[in-house]
Amino acid sequence: MRKPNAILHMTSYGLIYGLLLGMLFVWFILMNANRVDGTMPWDVLLQAVLGTANLAFVFGALPGAVMGFIEGWILWFLTRNVQLPIIESEIATRRNVVFGVMGGLTFLGMYALISLLSGGYVGLLTIMPPVIAAFAAIYAVHRYFLKLRAWGNVGKVKNKAKHSLTNQLAYEDAAEDDGFMLSQDVAHQQMQDKQ
Repeated sequence: MRKPNAILHMTSYGLIYGLLLGMLFVWFILMNANRVDGTMPWDVLLQAVLGTANLAFVFGALPGAVMGFIEGWILWFLTRNVQLPIIESEIATRRNVVFGVMGGLTFLGMYALISLLSGGYVGLLTIMPPVIAAFAAIYAVHRYFLKLRAWGNVGKVKNKAKHSLTNQLAYEDAAEDDGFMLSQDVAHQQMQDKQ
């Protein structure tokens, strides 16, 4: 099994999440615009919502894929020398650094794009998409680390110790039940011997 490709992973997540989040953002704006004056008929609103796929692709999926490609290279650079077997402490220390870098880069990239398109206007509608995109990028990195851990644990023997807490408690419960039944059998046998 080969090591997961960070560049392909982040590019595909950027493309898919960019498209979905772009469509949701445009739908949110259209639904609120319809709610304000309420004059847009539902069939026109439906056509407008379905037509947002093109707009979401241009303003969501393409920038998401480009940023995912750039961040994939950075993620590859930060995880290129992970030693096998993968130790949880090493993943935890790398994860904190990568989360900060990817979240910050995504926020700054999306905010630069939106401020360029909106003419420098700062408001809730220009701040929320970069924040949501940053969380989506952090989730994509989290998924990559799960793939990386699964890749690093291939061929490793799973530890199913008999003396783990749950197995030990189950064994003790079974022994108590057997001991109770055994003591009943002994008592019954002794009563029969006395008779």
